[in-house]
Amino acid sequence: MGKSKSKNKKNKSIKKSSSNINNNDNHSIAYFRINENKDLSVGQYMLQIKNNDIILAPYTFNVNKTLYKTINDVHYDKITPSTDLTNSSILIYRYGGIGDLLNTLFVVEALKNKFKNIQIGYICSPSYFSLFNYFTDIVSGVLGVFSSYQTIMDKQYFIDLTDLAEENQLATSCSLPFLFGYQFGLTDNEISTAISRLIAKISSKTNCPERNGIGIQLSTNAPVRNYNLEHFSKLINMIKEKYPHEKVLLLSGSQNSISRDYVISNCNYSIDVLKTTDLSKIIFSIARLKMIIGPDSSMLHIAGITNTPMIGLYGPFPSKLRISNYNNAIGIDGKSDCSPCFRHHPTQWCKYNGNECIALNSIPPSTILDVVDRIMDIY
Repeated sequence: MGKSKSKNKKNKSIKKSSSNINNNDNHSIAYFRINENKDLSVGQYMLQIKNNDIILAPYTFNVNKTLYKTINDVHYDKITPSTDLTNSSILIYRYGGIGDLLNTLFVVEALKNKFKNIQIGYICSPSYFSLFNYFTDIVSGVLGVFSSYQTIMDKQYFIDLTDLAEENQLATSCSLPFLFGYQFGLTDNEISTAISRLIAKISSKTNCPERNGIGIQLSTNAPVRNYNLEHFSKLINMIKEKYPHEKVLLLSGSQNSISRDYVISNCNYSIDVLKTTDLSKIIFSIARLKMIIGPDSSMLHIAGITNTPMIGLYGPFPSKLRISNYNNAIGIDGKSDCSPCFRHHPTQWCKYNGNECIALNSIPPSTILDVVDRIMDIY
């Protein structure tokens, strides 16, 4: 069902998958009436919010505001396999997580193929807007969190995927595209077909016959998912010793400059750094590498959607839950008595070893090098 078509705007409703509703009054976002004029800098964007505007915003938004309506005050219906989304408009809310956003795009591909004249947009962090440059054929538009109430109310369905990968019970048994796809009533076959189709489309856009270099993602936003930096330094030295003419590229900055500088200082060879934060440029660069190595992170998913070979390092949860849908993915799963624990949120640390996962960091660099050799044999 869509929202009421009544001219009485008070009767309008937004539809949202009810399986992921947070009924806590302290939901991370809500609608607020703004009580002052405000110039707001969000990433590289400057927004002008006017007095008396009603906008979607985080509770922590530092401005003179009055709560207008919580997300949970709006009427929701669950999308099921019998819901006809033909001629409908949907807004997907997933603020962060590049890898999660990429996996929702498989769902968008499936919906676009299943229903005629369906319009699907996103609300996410402005820092991720450039990600969608490769997906303009399936994504109708992208909004920031600070969007007007009327803009969102114009959509028939509002799907909140916040914390679904972190908190939903299915997250311990199925991979992300299926976890997200079930919220829209999609079948396994519809999701699987969409995965293959979208990867084929994106890899054809980014295809590079001459691949060169090995990309290394040093860190994630969650300490429990990070591979020990000393191990990474040893691995890079081993790669350069065996393949002296192969470029090693640290990806995404690698955004933690302390981690990056530590690894560079402990390597005996020259290492390049990919410094751009433009996601469309990062996608372009990764598609030209021979392989990506890293823990569960955005760069692995970018490698996956561009058909770039990858070596994923896992411990808190099985690699098959994150990279099994990609064509050229090899997961190395560390083992320990306490794994899998399924801890992966930034606030969740290893229960027995502080901020480093015992299982993940049981993977020796030599094991990773063996897999590097297998991929290098392709070239």
